[in-house]
Amino acid sequence: GEGIDQLGGYPRWVHPEPLPCCARCQQPMPMLVSLNAAGALGLKPAYRGTLYGFWCDDCMISCTRKQL
Repeated sequence: GEGIDQLGGYPRWVHPEPLPCCARCQQPMPMLVSLNAAGALGLKPAYRGTLYGFWCDDCMISCTRKQL
């Protein structure tokens, strides 16, 4: 089966959206990690959401997205 967390690859978006672009070079940023927010942050089980982390290797810039 599919896990909730993911390391690398293409994000399994809750709601489809384009990859974020690097603030410096404007290139699409590859996904580094996605984490179920409740498990990652130890929040109440009623909390829903996924955190997505992206990284531009050339510019050394990161960003995150959250989807509920």
